[in-house]
Amino acid sequence: MGVPDREPDIKLVGLSVWVHGYAYPADVDDHWDSNWLSITAECIGQRSRAWLAGSYLRTDELAAWLAACRKMLSAKCNLAEISPIEPMLSVSISRASDTSQLEAAIVLATELTTERHEWRFEIDQTYVNILVEQIEKVLRDYPVRAR
Repeated sequence: MGVPDREPDIKLVGLSVWVHGYAYPADVDDHWDSNWLSITAECIGQRSRAWLAGSYLRTDELAAWLAACRKMLSAKCNLAEISPIEPMLSVSISRASDTSQLEAAIVLATELTTERHEWRFEIDQTYVNILVEQIEKVLRDYPVRAR
């Protein structure tokens, strides 16, 4: 198995995330189990590539990241990050307070205790605008369930 042969649902510089659906069926009615997403994530840097697949992301975590990205775009904060409960994937977008330049730090832990990959990319606000649209679409397709 590798990465899917279609456009990713979320793309941020070298990071691509494909959402395959909810990890558990619709009849699971508790907030905890019903919001896991099955994903594939890949990050490609100048000289490295890593990917992972599994249930490593939750819809409520995406919703919180969306809120943080919107806050960053309105200049109300300098950090928008997603650090899921499952620590296999994390993304942090930060801005130095004296500049409009942003940095995206992406971590994939392909093996929880033995293998971790980290990339840093310089980006600008247009990337965050696009990211917001992508996360909104994912959440329209896979809304937070059983609140």
